[in-house]
Amino acid sequence: MENLDRNLAKLDKEMKSGMISLLVLMILKKEESPSYGYSIIRRLKELSSGSLSFQDGTIYPVLRSLQKQGLVKSFWEESNNGPPRRYYDLTSFGTTVAEKGLKLWRDLVETTDKILLELEG
Repeated sequence: MENLDRNLAKLDKEMKSGMISLLVLMILKKEESPSYGYSIIRRLKELSSGSLSFQDGTIYPVLRSLQKQGLVKSFWEESNNGPPRRYYDLTSFGTTVAEKGLKLWRDLVETTDKILLELEG
């Protein structure tokens, strides 16, 4: 049973890591203003009814990677409740990648579902 749990946890992590960048881009695209990392984590959890719960150690490396790719920009802003926060916002290039990435994701899901339905039947 331990081996099964370990393998399922690995598969779950692999599937989630394949979509986290797109989800972050889409959240930033949808928001009316820049967001900080923890608010993105809360939004993902809220939108997934708790199914997707990411730690800081997952989101912040993704945000840094997206910034290095030129998809997001960041800036520091003072906070009324504690230390300054780093806010993230999409660049125009990031918006384009988010839109085209969503199409890629939908095509992948459709193809994967088709294959899995065939293999189950």
